[in-house]
Amino acid sequence: MAAVMAMVEDMVADMAVGTVMEAVLVPTLVRPMSRKLSRMHDEYVLSSIKFMVALLH
Repeated sequence: MAAVMAMVEDMVADMAVGTVMEAVLVPTLVRPMSRKLSRMHDEYVLSSIKFMVALLH
């Protein structure tokens, strides 16, 4: 029983650390990356639209 409790406590501790890590890392890493990616995607869409327009003319 004690071993199970220790495992559960370890899991809870890991989850707590993971949650803290996520709370810290997600805003600092993921948001700027997703912003950058969406900007890149917008530029890609714009350039492909310009390319299509250039082909049509």
